[in-house]
Amino acid sequence: MMKVAVGFLVPACLWVLPAGFFDGGPPLCFSRLFFGRECLGCGTTRAMMNILHGHFVAAWALNPLGFVALPLIVFYWVKWVLKNLNEIKMRL
Repeated sequence: MMKVAVGFLVPACLWVLPAGFFDGGPPLCFSRLFFGRECLGCGTTRAMMNILHGHFVAAWALNPLGFVALPLIVFYWVKWVLKNLNEIKMRL
């Protein structure tokens, strides 16, 4: 039951946070840290946050990969939630 609660809490928190929440701070990409060059995934997290908030142009400018990654993440999240809900029903 705790896994399902966390599974709903984390996406809800990401949706409630402002779209620019991950814009500040040091870069987390190893390519950017060590070589000073962005990798193909740089900006994907920020792009997905912007998509969640309806800022599609800003998301596209950050990284178009966000439009591919977010639907895949949502698909696997729904699949995971349904699996865990079925396991909870079987225990009851």
